[in-house]
Amino acid sequence: MKKKAAVLGAALLMLLLLASCGIRFVRVPAEAEGGSTEPNVTNATNATDAATDAPDAPSSELVIVRPAEGGEAVTAVATEVYRYLRAQTDRVSLTTDATDYAPTAGRTYLLIGSTRYPLSVSLAESVGNGAQIGFAAQADCAALCAGSNQLLYIGAEAFLARYAPMGVFTLPDLPKARIMNAEMCVRESWVLPFPAYAGGETDSQLYACGYGIVQSGDTAKMQVVNDTDAEEFENYLETLETWGYRKTFENTIDENRFAEFRTYFGNTIWTYRIATENKVRVIYDPISLSLEEFSSAGDAEGAEFWMFRRNTESEDTFLIRNADNSWIFIDGGVATESDTFADDLYVFMRTQSGLRDGEKLVISCWYLSHPHRDHFQAFRYLIERHWRDIDLQRVLLNTPDTAAVSNSNNADYQQCAALICRAYPNVKVLKAHSGARVTLSGTELEILFTQEDNLENWYNPDRNDESKRTLYDFNNASLISRITVDGISILELADGFRSDWQLRHYQPATLACDILKIAHHAYNSNCDAWYLSLLETGKVRYALVPHASNGAEKAWATVLGERCIWASDRYDVVFRKRNGGLVSEIIPVKEKVQ
Repeated sequence: MKKKAAVLGAALLMLLLLASCGIRFVRVPAEAEGGSTEPNVTNATNATDAATDAPDAPSSELVIVRPAEGGEAVTAVATEVYRYLRAQTDRVSLTTDATDYAPTAGRTYLLIGSTRYPLSVSLAESVGNGAQIGFAAQADCAALCAGSNQLLYIGAEAFLARYAPMGVFTLPDLPKARIMNAEMCVRESWVLPFPAYAGGETDSQLYACGYGIVQSGDTAKMQVVNDTDAEEFENYLETLETWGYRKTFENTIDENRFAEFRTYFGNTIWTYRIATENKVRVIYDPISLSLEEFSSAGDAEGAEFWMFRRNTESEDTFLIRNADNSWIFIDGGVATESDTFADDLYVFMRTQSGLRDGEKLVISCWYLSHPHRDHFQAFRYLIERHWRDIDLQRVLLNTPDTAAVSNSNNADYQQCAALICRAYPNVKVLKAHSGARVTLSGTELEILFTQEDNLENWYNPDRNDESKRTLYDFNNASLISRITVDGISILELADGFRSDWQLRHYQPATLACDILKIAHHAYNSNCDAWYLSLLETGKVRYALVPHASNGAEKAWATVLGERCIWASDRYDVVFRKRNGGLVSEIIPVKEKVQ
């Protein structure tokens, strides 16, 4: 349904664009044209070639061009546009980019589907000096470019939004600011479907960043630009806006800059610059909603943060009860078909929410740091057993491409993901990128690190470099974030036991929070000195260790003393605001109402 709607939307917008370019059609009954309106690519191609060779002969005034090897979506859009126009006039033909054609004065060429820009450049160069493309016009020839997922890979969104409602007009009426030089879109090694980054040195590798909930369908892709300064990055943000992409979010953490742009069809361009590396990452994300669409309003006052545990392995289960009684579920420890951990979770959340019989438990968001079994199995069984009584509204994650990152192809997780998609086909999905910030019922989640920040090392590992060996551990593909619950800040390190390296771009004073969640169940010592640097800021009030005993001998545990809290199946721990201050409470499990 979504694909069909996108196709119809793309076709409609293209038709609007044609109208806005001064192409008028008078409806002619199909039978008057002497035959079927079905497109014949071969015949259309021959007609176009003949007309190109003999400009004075009768010919189509509009040539629709699609990739010869285009996918179903591209073909469907091209066919829909062709059928609609062919039913009204014979001054339209359909061809493919396999045809060696040259633009001819007096015609409009509508390019449907990604042509990777070389075709666009060739088309532009052939019409005169300046190599102008997009909705540029020279010698009365216009080049309009369209993608399978968005109208005009190179920026027709603002053009349509501004001019389509005004009715028909001619090409000379186009604003000069929208006539762009092809060099802004074409660059060696640049393959993402929007304007190239100007400046720095583009990495020749196109990085696969992974999917949404399941490992299928659309995948996010990333390019990396090295040796680029802050001015070049800001210029690139301006370039995207100039081409019609809508900036919907920006963030600055220390000197690191992050920005989100949206295309007309709702895909995301996420780009950010890490100041200490002079490196920019540009991500094309066809999966996620915008941060604004994913977020929800609400009052944070009265929200609570819980550490929950019921068996010896269920170490990474953290819960946020929002003030509106919805829940944010962070990971979810190990559970099996035979134990009651998932059922205990269900009863606990319903009890804390004060729900009556028949009322659904609302999980506003499941936050998955990474798909290891001790971080999702309890959630899987919770949904499997109680999905009819649970309203799961969102999923926030950023899992790697299984082909790119080793140890990420977890069969149990794939079953969990498939279950969620079947039970909640309309669940909102956010593939959260570094620098993103969302608010859910007053609780704020700010992403500090994702697997995309380390993807170059996965693709180009130097196994002989001992200093980098631990970076290839899949635990260090975890999401790392700063979470704020009613003013209580938590640094959620998940299993990132190289957080000292992963978060090296941020100052300790920036990272220090009220609650420090020790990484990877305190199994590793890599971050011990870094933890002490966070404690030295004087901001850290508590440390949480999602394990029964690990880390008790560590220096950071000694410094914190009783403020270092280990997980236990004998009690739960809750943090909340009281009289303006942070308080913690240890609640024995036996005292709970079951």
